[in-house]
Amino acid sequence: VVLKSSTPDSVREVTVFVADEDKPEKYVQVNRETPKEPKKALSPSQLENVEFPELPKLPKFVRVIVQILAEMSTNVSLDLFSCQDDFYPCMNCTHNGTSYIEGSIVSLNGVKCDHHVCRKRSWEPLYDCSSWSSWSNCSSECDAGFKTRMKICRSSFRDLIARQNLTSLEKCFNQVEREPCFNRRCSKTECNPAEWGPWSPCSGECSTLLSERKRQPGSAVLSEFCKKVQLPESRLCPKTEKC
Repeated sequence: VVLKSSTPDSVREVTVFVADEDKPEKYVQVNRETPKEPKKALSPSQLENVEFPELPKLPKFVRVIVQILAEMSTNVSLDLFSCQDDFYPCMNCTHNGTSYIEGSIVSLNGVKCDHHVCRKRSWEPLYDCSSWSSWSNCSSECDAGFKTRMKICRSSFRDLIARQNLTSLEKCFNQVEREPCFNRRCSKTECNPAEWGPWSPCSGECSTLLSERKRQPGSAVLSEFCKKVQLPESRLCPKTEKC
């Protein structure tokens, strides 16, 4: 509801009622606008922005009662805007010269998970998030690994959940940060080796025929160094008739 008074500082109170039938007993109060300071008048900005909450359906009748300060007279004009249609011209938000309807979700700064919602002509954060958790232990006991932390977010506006598909923003509701970490250099003997592989065929000079077998590091220690290290073992082969 937008009100304009011909006499400044003359309106002391505005009350808004709605109803589906034009009968006194059917009207329900949905807002009562009063001045910020007692016994003062409503400011022009208050008169131009008398809102009432989102209703289940658009009412058929709206009644506005205006109270004037004692010993004053004024003419009051009234405009009523509906913001519950498919288009919300009175509740639009703007960003970089573009107009967005009520309920639009926009990343204002182009930063990941920094989405805002157009609500009553202003942008409000989409997410209500917990604080970041503590960093996890390093994934590797030695050498390079990574650590993670996370925070849980939910939408600040439940009505958006029902009205819009937020699947594309799912990762923003459970945010995870990952950073590299390094404890110390791994040694070959602490890379949690797996079972030995088979012995290789004998090769080399007759006097030094050798066979070799290897084993890869296991997966318990998540280190790129350990994943690449092979632990070899050699043994002398018996001499053959050709020697």
